[in-house]
Amino acid sequence: MADVFYMIQILMKFRTAYVAPSCRVFGRGELVIGTTKIATRYLRNGFGLDFIAALPLPQPIQIRK
Repeated sequence: MADVFYMIQILMKFRTAYVAPSCRVFGRGELVIGTTKIATRYLRNGFGLDFIAALPLPQPIQIRK
């Protein structure tokens, strides 16, 4: 279940706007809402780590004899 929620979170990050880093005034930044710019920024900055964390790796099990 945790992997499913993490994948949904990744999909949401592709659509979440951000404040442009070029704006220097706190609280009055330009909001970037272009999906191409949002996706490009996310792919460059955080997608790799999020993708690795969301991989459905097999869980170790304990076998009792």
